Amino acid sequence: MQLIEIKPFEALNKAYRKQNLTEDQITAFKDNLHTLFKDCDNAENSKESEEHFKNIVSDFLKDTYFKGNHFINTEKRKDLVIHNDKTATSNVGVIIEVKRPSNKAEMLTKEKANAKALHELLHYYLQERY
Repeated sequence: MQLIEIKPFEALNKAYRKQNLTEDQITAFKDNLHTLFKDCDNAENSKESEEHFKNIVSDFLKDTYFKGNHFINTEKRKDLVIHNDKTATSNVGVIIEVKRPSNKAEMLTKEKANAKALHELLHYYLQERY
């Protein structure tokens, strides 16, 4: 199976493209993204576990947008989930599979879609929906 590469603009729903962002929101996103990359780089250099990276990604998501609006945590075997509401009992809206940056063997790429991370995501999605 060959993946087709598309630009983020093409993948984004048109309704989201119509949302106006303030300069403060853009600046906060840039700052939080910079912190995410810096923290991941520092953690990778110290050979931290996958759990450490889950916390870094969770902090980024909370600090950037989701804090106070959506509940973010692990659920059963899923690495990170974003619920559709502020409670852990609300429906799951997003499932995130986290791997260490150096664990390239389990991550999918444009050339290799048949990877463990994708298998896990599909498994968790199907569990959630059926």
